[in-house]
Amino acid sequence: MKKKISCTTESFLNNAEYRSFLLGLFEQYEDKFLLANKVQIEMKRQQSLGIDQAKQNKIDVSDDGKAISITYYANVFWKEDKTLTKEPSPQDVSSGVSHLLDKAVKLDNDKYKELNP
Repeated sequence: MKKKISCTTESFLNNAEYRSFLLGLFEQYEDKFLLANKVQIEMKRQQSLGIDQAKQNKIDVSDDGKAISITYYANVFWKEDKTLTKEPSPQDVSSGVSHLLDKAVKLDNDKYKELNP
């Protein structure tokens, strides 16, 4: 069976430790989407001046519900001493992506029910 979930990553998110967590996570969600046959996750490292300037994660569902696009930002921030905060751990990234996938599954399932009363 063709995989529904695909992912692109950049920066430290390409490290094997992160990929390992994510691949296991994606397998858990593969069969939860009722309508979408393509779920594209784009994971980006985002550097911001402060938490109030952090980019927000987003989920977009196509009008027909067959495609879902998720953008996850792994945020790092500049501190007062002009150094960057630590990159989020693989567990933190996995938790954040899991939260987005939960939301995406709910949107997908709601759209499925709307189109198939």
